[in-house]
Amino acid sequence: MLRLTSLFGLVVMIGLAWLLSSQRRSIRWRIVFGGLFLQFGFAGLILWTPPGLSAPIGSWLNEGIDFFFHHLESFVAKGAGFLFGIFPRDGDPELPPPISLLRSFAFGVLPTIIVFSSLMSVLYYFGVMQAIVKVMARAMQKTLAVSGAESLAAAANVFVGHTEAPLVIRPYIDTMTGSELHAVMVGGFATISGGLLAAYAGMGISPGHLVTASVISAPAALLISKVLRPETETPQTMGSVEMHIPRKGVNVIEAAAIGATDGMKLALNVAAMLLAFLALIAMVDGAVGGIGWLLGFRDASGAPTWSLATGLGYAFAPVAWLMGIESSDCMHAGELLGLKTVANEFIAYEQLGRWLRPDSQVELSPRS
Repeated sequence: MLRLTSLFGLVVMIGLAWLLSSQRRSIRWRIVFGGLFLQFGFAGLILWTPPGLSAPIGSWLNEGIDFFFHHLESFVAKGAGFLFGIFPRDGDPELPPPISLLRSFAFGVLPTIIVFSSLMSVLYYFGVMQAIVKVMARAMQKTLAVSGAESLAAAANVFVGHTEAPLVIRPYIDTMTGSELHAVMVGGFATISGGLLAAYAGMGISPGHLVTASVISAPAALLISKVLRPETETPQTMGSVEMHIPRKGVNVIEAAAIGATDGMKLALNVAAMLLAFLALIAMVDGAVGGIGWLLGFRDASGAPTWSLATGLGYAFAPVAWLMGIESSDCMHAGELLGLKTVANEFIAYEQLGRWLRPDSQVELSPRS
């Protein structure tokens, strides 16, 4: 039944995009069906369990990604332990309590962003990521019949950030159509950059699931973008296009150093953003609770029953239901969707990470 609900939700989402489309008559339905085909194809390769097998086809990929990030945390702990005098994950029982308290998000997760950014820079230096991006872009271009520039940007968005992906198609941006630019922007919002992927994994989110979602979201972004803003012009990169990703550094050592510097900037940005947004959300939550308390919405102990989380949960619970979330978890999923909308996805993932801890009072089903 939940699968039928998800299928219904998929139709509803495409229908909403059609209602908001700038040129409904110009929609090319090949892109819609091709995008759905790629999504189900990618998902099937990773998540489908054929008859006779005890695990999904792509279970080795998920397990491999989880294995890599698990060991990456131990490698990060070596550097963080030397730099801060603490070990972010396991801690040191010999340390006094004030020092042990430093085993926090700032000293545990943010260093992972720096190390992973450095690693990605090295992979780009050797051309590994360029090859992966090129294969994904070619698959989307041939299946969806979109331009080379937007397919390259969509594929690059799976691995790099919203600001870095357009650099892949930098020579073509000036001549891109409005529909192409829209596709590049939507793709950036639909996927996760490599550095943030490492951060979310550090919060306890399954990195295998994150990579799967990001890969599936690339064709989904092109699908929705081409329904909202159909192509009415002739893109100059309608055929194949060359990828322009300059190598950073003259050697692998400099590439690693440049990646570490870029990761540090991202980590500082994440830290400042979390500090500000969590404080502002707490302020708004307090204001909502105070207003409810004045209006008489209190429990038996006199505490306010209104909260920002409850409001967001009610507002976005229908969207969560359309996604196929179980009814018992729709309020919690709605809260996460609301936090992502009113703040950003990092705040939502931080909340999800707290819910996934063993001592959490919130129990989400494996499907949710």
